[in-house]
Amino acid sequence: VPGHAYSLISVHEEDEGLRLVKLRNPWGKGEWKGDYSDDSDKWTDELKEKVGFVKSQDGSFFMTVEDFHKYYTVYDIGHYHEGWDYTHQ
Repeated sequence: VPGHAYSLISVHEEDEGLRLVKLRNPWGKGEWKGDYSDDSDKWTDELKEKVGFVKSQDGSFFMTVEDFHKYYTVYDIGHYHEGWDYTHQ
């Protein structure tokens, strides 16, 4: 969805230099349809297990880092650290 914010869930670097990102559309619908999408023939059973792939129309999807950079030209990254106090006093 153009002009929309997605959450970066995880990043994976696998054998042969394959780098995947897992993103989630917060609307819970509308997913990537390219390589490593839910219906992609590039998935192997071993890779699915390594990255925790689950086929579901929940808005979460995988794509290569290269496709991420091609289709997402503007992004912001925020950090969350367990135990930090994010309130200003």
